[in-house]
Amino acid sequence: MNKLTVILPLVVACASAQEACKPLPTFSLKATNGKTYTQREFSAKPTVVIFLKKGCPHNPKSAPDFNKLPAMLGKKVNVVAITDADLATARAYAKEIKLTVPLIADAKLSVINAFGAKRSLDMAITCTHDKKVAQMWEGYSQESLKELVASLPGHGGPSLNIKFDGFPTKKQSGCPFGM
Repeated sequence: MNKLTVILPLVVACASAQEACKPLPTFSLKATNGKTYTQREFSAKPTVVIFLKKGCPHNPKSAPDFNKLPAMLGKKVNVVAITDADLATARAYAKEIKLTVPLIADAKLSVINAFGAKRSLDMAITCTHDKKVAQMWEGYSQESLKELVASLPGHGGPSLNIKFDGFPTKKQSGCPFGM
């Protein structure tokens, strides 16, 4: 085995980690629950952020899974969704897809782009101690949710043992943003 074989995976892993560890963007956006969210709420405790492209046909069948997350993760973790719509449209859309998680309106896609979300159903977790986007997942599945839960203690959250039976075993991914 030569040195390149050993070093290359390390370089790739470091590049991926740096990509995920972006500073939280500065923002102030309203949500369907009447609250205004800022980066402060996202750094006060670990926050699971779900990105939803308005009108994506994958969202209605995934909304019931996302609605379960707050109860499963407990009060020490925030769970929110962000959509590419104005507040009135976000409220109507949350009602249409039966989403009970607060849906933050980001019509200009400023926060969606700052996080690096590419598609509907992408997820992120924020870190309390360094106020960063700690990790991103393209889409979601039982495996990505297990990874998310396993990462919580390292991001200022609780240690949890959760089974995601009934959640998709194959990665679910939605429509791209910007199209």
